[in-house]
Amino acid sequence: LMKYSKDSGQTITNTVVQELCIIQPNIIKLDLSNCIEVSDIGLWALAKHCQQLQNLNLSGCNQITHIGLRSLSLCCSSVTILSFNDCYILDDMALTVIATGSWRLQELYLRNCRGISDTGISRIAKAGSTLRILDLYGCSGVGEFGDTALIELGAVAMGLTYLDLSKVKRIEDAGLRAIA
Repeated sequence: LMKYSKDSGQTITNTVVQELCIIQPNIIKLDLSNCIEVSDIGLWALAKHCQQLQNLNLSGCNQITHIGLRSLSLCCSSVTILSFNDCYILDDMALTVIATGSWRLQELYLRNCRGISDTGISRIAKAGSTLRILDLYGCSGVGEFGDTALIELGAVAMGLTYLDLSKVKRIEDAGLRAIA
């Protein structure tokens, strides 16, 4: 949609997302990265109209909260790939909603989401038996309370094939042993 935005000169807003959802309800992949005007209202439109959605990129969408994610988690059970890179307000409550959703996530990208901690990652781990990729690059809150999240991941997410912990500052030996 960013290419459409540049070509047309129109900002991508919740209204544009809603119109797209009504016109194209069978969307399976949608990239809303850096669509800074898109909020929970846009997510509600996706949940209502695009229930076959499988891949959703919300990187840089800093108006997204756990409220909008709740509507997606209840209605879009086909989602397997979620990207929230650089979503600075994404927090542990949002990860709790993601973890309790009806989807079966395989890939979750959380690069530079500074509002998340071990609490949220532990919840993802407990629900993430299908998780193959978890990107936590630059998530400075992870490891703040020890290696709880990594120990949970090691115990539950057996299918995990890629875990990026770059620039996560508080990783200890016990956590690394648990995911090895």
